[in-house]
Amino acid sequence: NAVCFSNSYTGLVTNRESGLSALATALTGWAPRWGLHLDENRQPNILVNVEADMSDLADWSVLGDWVGKQVQSDWNLPWGPMPYIIGLPTWASFEMKKALAAAAANYGCPMLWAEGHTVSPP
Repeated sequence: NAVCFSNSYTGLVTNRESGLSALATALTGWAPRWGLHLDENRQPNILVNVEADMSDLADWSVLGDWVGKQVQSDWNLPWGPMPYIIGLPTWASFEMKKALAAAAANYGCPMLWAEGHTVSPP
């Protein structure tokens, strides 16, 4: 969930890395330019229109879980599901954003866009 949260809310650019590749990057100061390091791979591939009242923290977690469960195994999503979510309320606590990213990350979601809460896709 750290990868999803970082890519989605902080502006960081990161991939899901193994311990070995993270160690190699730390030792050399260089990271391979692949995956979500490239703007062309940081594109939403699922549109989610929220029509529910999202007033409770649990609602945000359930939304992330629901998005992940919609992904079909035969979909061609080489970098994982990356939803663009519209219809969320304009206010959201930090905890709500964390819950959404954490639940979505359970299904391999490396990043998401929540309209009004995250920057637009490149």
